[in-house]
Amino acid sequence: MEFPAATVEHALQAPEVLGVYLTSADRGGGWRGFFGEAASRVPAPFWLYGDDERTIVTLGFPFQVTSSWEGFCRELARLLELEARYRLARLQGQSFDKQPLVKKREELLAQATPLLAHALEQDFGRLFPEILWLALSRETALRFSDLRGEVVSWAPGTGKLDLAKITYLAAQRVVEVLENAEQQAVHWLKSAAPWVNPETGRRFGQLLRQDLVPFVSLQATRDQQELDLFLAGRLGLEPAQFRRVVAEKAEALDVLRNKDPGFLETLALLDEEAPSLPSVRLLFHPPTLRLLSVWRHPATPRLSAELFSLLEDLGGRLRRFEVVAALRARILPVASSGSRLVAKSGSQVVRLSPSVRAFDFTSPTVVPSAVRRYGLVYDLVEFTQILEDLRRRGLRAELEALRFMLRFQYEWEKLRTEHRLRLEKFLGDGAFYSCRSAQSLFFAAVQGRLIYEELREQGCPFNHGLRMALNVGTYHLLPMMGGQKVSFEFFGQGLVELSRLTTGKSSKEVEDIADFLVARGYDLHKVLEFLEPVRHESRLPEFAQERPYAAYLLENGELQNLGTVLTEAFLRELELEWSNPRLGQVEAWGLPWLVVMAGMGGTGPWAGLRFLGVIHPKGLEPFPLYEMVAWRQAPPGLAMLPPGTPLLSTLRSLAQGVSPVSQSAASEELDPRLCVASSLEDDGRRAWYLGLWYEETDALHAAFRVPLVPSGLQEGEPFEAWLFRNREELAKLYQALRRKSVGAMLPLDHLRHREGYFACLLSAPHRSPR
Repeated sequence: MEFPAATVEHALQAPEVLGVYLTSADRGGGWRGFFGEAASRVPAPFWLYGDDERTIVTLGFPFQVTSSWEGFCRELARLLELEARYRLARLQGQSFDKQPLVKKREELLAQATPLLAHALEQDFGRLFPEILWLALSRETALRFSDLRGEVVSWAPGTGKLDLAKITYLAAQRVVEVLENAEQQAVHWLKSAAPWVNPETGRRFGQLLRQDLVPFVSLQATRDQQELDLFLAGRLGLEPAQFRRVVAEKAEALDVLRNKDPGFLETLALLDEEAPSLPSVRLLFHPPTLRLLSVWRHPATPRLSAELFSLLEDLGGRLRRFEVVAALRARILPVASSGSRLVAKSGSQVVRLSPSVRAFDFTSPTVVPSAVRRYGLVYDLVEFTQILEDLRRRGLRAELEALRFMLRFQYEWEKLRTEHRLRLEKFLGDGAFYSCRSAQSLFFAAVQGRLIYEELREQGCPFNHGLRMALNVGTYHLLPMMGGQKVSFEFFGQGLVELSRLTTGKSSKEVEDIADFLVARGYDLHKVLEFLEPVRHESRLPEFAQERPYAAYLLENGELQNLGTVLTEAFLRELELEWSNPRLGQVEAWGLPWLVVMAGMGGTGPWAGLRFLGVIHPKGLEPFPLYEMVAWRQAPPGLAMLPPGTPLLSTLRSLAQGVSPVSQSAASEELDPRLCVASSLEDDGRRAWYLGLWYEETDALHAAFRVPLVPSGLQEGEPFEAWLFRNREELAKLYQALRRKSVGAMLPLDHLRHREGYFACLLSAPHRSPR
């Protein structure tokens, strides 16, 4: 199931939002009217998924808890305390040494400036500055909730009015420091990043700073404590006296409501819920105030211009505050547990999806630009050439072809929705999709292949083949600016790899060579005579001649892909994600295939897999590649394999001509990234870690601490030699651990400073990380 994008309304309509000032209409979208031009910059929280990529854990802003952020919050709290002490001393007429206070303001200014610069520079329409201002106001309000009690302990005789003044004066000064930090960040960006327009990211923060309530109060309360605090601390009004005036006007409004039903009927046209609200709340309701100002009934309560302006201002200010409070309550502190993020949801600690990117405003990028995704690219072979041929046949043929193409796209859109794929890029004659689940992407690829075959059988003219490739890799999201709109495009090795895997011809055909030689002046007859031995020689392997939509390697090791190919890295991830798939074996087109049921039911479809070989794509390291075919029904002669048969090692055994049934079920394929790292603990004992080393992060992913005992280690023999000798047993141990847990991420920098550190890649110790 595909969930719609989260909105501000999702947060406002949650049961925990009291609706002290907001009406149902406000929470359904009317809140925008209170934010004016800043409404488009109010950030919406995100659906956060669990480890299974399908279960929604909560709605929120994932906020990375780092030591740098915690340090900033401590400095913010210290400044608030000094500001409060200074304001208290001023009220009491006591002397106060301002030098530490001024110094602390300068220190916080220096710390806040890069945070705001990071948010503004990396914004690109993602509302990073607004999310940061939510966090800053929340941290300030949290500290004030404790600080007011501390002020009373410093000076027990402090009255509520003085306490409110101290609070708002301190808040105003701290907000000024943060505003100065934003101005410095903007000034720096104008020279360092002239392509950034920081002004659009400042409206929301400016509105929050003008209101000031979000920096002092944490949330809207039934007894309206935040209102009393604002009246006393910011406006210097006595809350009790203000409430008496409001109560008098509310009584008069009750009289009007009883005497003139037309007033409520008119009010209902402005806000359906308003007639059911108590009169006290209606006086803070801007539509009601505007209606009262023009209503002619003699019982209409008349408001002075000053009171009208005050109530209207408070109504908008407090509604904005309730929106802000509801949104920042969705800030979800997350922490790293290995390679995954964990968060507290209710009383439970949950592991979030590995695709979640948490906000860290102490980092220059705010969120990581690199994402790990499963990718799929498909490409219709000779699409442009076929379309041009059809155009020459006439309009009817062209329209019929386009109808097939529209149906093809329609079917892929259904697959995208069903399997929660993301269309990253439409390529004219193909498309690039990403996904957070290897299994979902695999199912989509199988069904997509069958859809193409079905359309081809129905007469689709684009019948020269459908190239498809699946992989897993690291992609970089980079902003592409075009006018006022910014889009994020995938770059990086993962996409380059997919493009290499969907190329059809990597070598010049004989005809191309002949044309080249003739164009250079060589005699045509001599060229044809010279090329005669290979002109009519098919380069297709025998099995590919029987099925033209095959993938195979040429004699020089280059890939010819008219079918579907998958990288070994993708299959590894698929095997780890897919618990106990139904596997079988079949002989088709003269080749052995490992068959897997690629559907949730018991009837198929079915996918066949076989090892192609190791390819050497241009500009990339060599890697193993596999071919996939699809059947709607189980292929004839299918023999099912025992439950628990491993996928990858069985594929390898089929390629080597070994029966998977006779193969030991315990045998496991050695991952070239499998690495052992070790160092000495403080007590002198050696700690051992087993995981997959990724060079781009310099860390062991999916790592486990294991109690290794190097029995059989010869005197003077390096640990690396012993590990290499026992690599197969260690691979079995690792696969067993992965079946029980996903492991954790271990940066090698955490071990390098320790005594006795070393790391060893089990498949190639000479290439081990240093």
